[in-house]
Amino acid sequence: QPLIVRQLASNDAEIRRCAVHALGRIGTPTAMLHIVHAARDSDRGVRAMVVRVLAHACEAPEALNDERVIEELDRLSVDDDDAIARTARGILDRCGRG
Repeated sequence: QPLIVRQLASNDAEIRRCAVHALGRIGTPTAMLHIVHAARDSDRGVRAMVVRVLAHACEAPEALNDERVIEELDRLSVDDDDAIARTARGILDRCGRG
């Protein structure tokens, strides 16, 4: 696996957040799949970065064609953190998936 993907398993939440951000800049469908796996991270900051990155994915709709991305956004839309849940619902609404 590429280094950036391996960084998603780091013990350091800041490294995981940076990896999610970098994968978002790459923006390929494969990168999006790695990002949605990070949506299950125990760290609130990592999950928040996931929704920020996915919020920009509406600008490249092909990134949201994978149902796994939509399923993860659905799951995040009921996250314990209200800000994350609200943002995920907003992404789904903006992208016509809400």
